Amino acid sequence: MVLRSLSNKLRNLTGSPYVLFPTLVLAFFVFNLMSSKIMSQLSINLLDSYLVGYTKNQAIQTLELLGPKGRDLYMTMYTSYYDIIFPILLAIIVISMLSKTYPILGTENQRSFSDLYNLIPILGLIFDELENYCHYQILKNYPSSTIDSYIYFGSYFCFLKYVFIFFGIFLLAIGFFINTFLFIRLVFFSKKQNLNQNQNNNNNDKKLK
Repeated sequence: MVLRSLSNKLRNLTGSPYVLFPTLVLAFFVFNLMSSKIMSQLSINLLDSYLVGYTKNQAIQTLELLGPKGRDLYMTMYTSYYDIIFPILLAIIVISMLSKTYPILGTENQRSFSDLYNLIPILGLIFDELENYCHYQILKNYPSSTIDSYIYFGSYFCFLKYVFIFFGIFLLAIGFFINTFLFIRLVFFSKKQNLNQNQNNNNNDKKLK
C-alpha cells in the first residue's frame, strides 16, 4: 500500500529526536523573525488569521486597512520565504510527534488505520502553501479584479489548512493521553505482578522449611 509505505518512510525519517529538536529550534527562530519583522508591525488581522476562511469583503477591507506600506510588508512574508519555510518545519514537527505517538502503546505489531495519522500534516502543509500562493498573488495584483479568484480559493485553502492543523493537534492530544494511561496501567500491573510473584515465592519457601 502506497500510503502505508509513505507513512513508514516518514516515521523512519522524522522519528528521531535528532530530527525533532533541531527542527523545533529552527521553527522557533523563523517564527520569531517573522513575528518581530512583520507581524508585530501590522496592527490588524492578516488574511492568514481567519480560521474559517474569509469573504471577499473581509479580504478587501483587510487590504485597504493595511495600506500600501502594510501590503508591501505583508508580502515580505512570502518574498523572504518566512511563511514558505515555517509551514514545512511545522509539518515536520507534527509528523515526528505523530510518528512517535502512533501506533498506540501495545499495538506496534498490529496494522491499523492510526498508522497513517502521520500523513495528516502533509495535507495541512499542501493547503498552507496553496494559501500562501493565493495571498502572494492577491498582494501582488491588488487592486486588480484578477484577485477575485485568488480570494475565493485562498479562503478555502485557509480554512482547510486550519482543519488539518487542528486535527493533527487533536490526534496528538488523544494519543498522548491514551499512551500515558496505558503506560501507567502497565507499570501498575507489572509491580502488582512482581509483588504477587514475591509472595508466592515466600509461601513456597515456608512450605519447604
